[in-house]
Amino acid sequence: MPLALLYVAKCDRIIGVFTNPFEKIEVDQLRYSYTVLERALKIMMAKESFPKFNDCDLVICPKGLNNYNTFVMKDMDTIFNLGYTETIKTLRRKNLFDNTSYQVPN
Repeated sequence: MPLALLYVAKCDRIIGVFTNPFEKIEVDQLRYSYTVLERALKIMMAKESFPKFNDCDLVICPKGLNNYNTFVMKDMDTIFNLGYTETIKTLRRKNLFDNTSYQVPN
């Protein structure tokens, strides 16, 4: 999340999207080298992302992403749709753009 660029652009609203669900897991879930690598990546991303959320007007965390593997591309459309749907629902619920000309899509 490159927040510095958004400050230079003087954006009215900053919306963060966290797409790397970081949940507690059991050791037996780390059976393969790729699951260990994926877990290490998620820990690193969470460590870098969480402090930046304080600078956002809104943070969206799409639900259901933990059901998909980071390195499997066959579910890309499903993952996109989860994020898109959650974003539209959150924007409507938060009324973040009520005082602007922006219209939340249907």
